[in-house]
Amino acid sequence: MRDKDLFDLTNKIAIITGGGSGIGKRVALAFAEYGAKSIIADIDEKAANLAVAEIKDRGGEAIAHRVDVTQPTEVQEMVNTAVRSYDRIDILFNNAGISLRGSAESFSLEDGNSVIAVNLTGMFLCAQAVGKVMIEQRAGKIINTASVSAKLGHPGNLAYAASKHGVVGMTRVMAV
Repeated sequence: MRDKDLFDLTNKIAIITGGGSGIGKRVALAFAEYGAKSIIADIDEKAANLAVAEIKDRGGEAIAHRVDVTQPTEVQEMVNTAVRSYDRIDILFNNAGISLRGSAESFSLEDGNSVIAVNLTGMFLCAQAVGKVMIEQRAGKIINTASVSAKLGHPGNLAYAASKHGVVGMTRVMAV
C-alpha cells in the first residue's frame, strides 16, 4: 500500500492558517501533494501568494487569503471565501502563531497580550467560525497546532508556553 492510499486528501478543502511559511507552508505543500485544495491564510499576503504559486507549480490548487486571526470579521471573511470558492470546508489546519521572547520580569504586557491573541484567541476564533460550517455540513476535521513548550518550560518563552498550553486545553474541550 502506498502512502497516498493511506493519506488520500483528493478534493478535500483545507484552510491552513499561517500557511505562508514554516510548518504551515510545509503542511500546505503536503496537503496539495495528497490532493487537497487549500486556502492559504496568512497575515503576510506576499508569503501566502508565494506558497500558492509553489503549490500551483507542483500541479496543486490553492487560493491565498490575507487574514489577521485576532480579528473576528477577518476570520469570518476567510471562512466565507472558502465556502464561496469550494462550497465546504473539510479541514482546518489551525496553525497561525507568533513567539516573542523575554524574561518574565521584563516581558511587556503588550507583547504578552499579542502572543496570547494570535496563538490562543486566534485559534479559538478560527475553530469557532469553521466549526459552525462543519456542524452544518455534519463533517470536518480541526487540527490545532501546539508545541512542546506547552509542557516544558524554556527560558524566555513565558507567553508562548502559556498560549500553547491553552491551545492544548482548548483542543481537549473541543474534542469532547
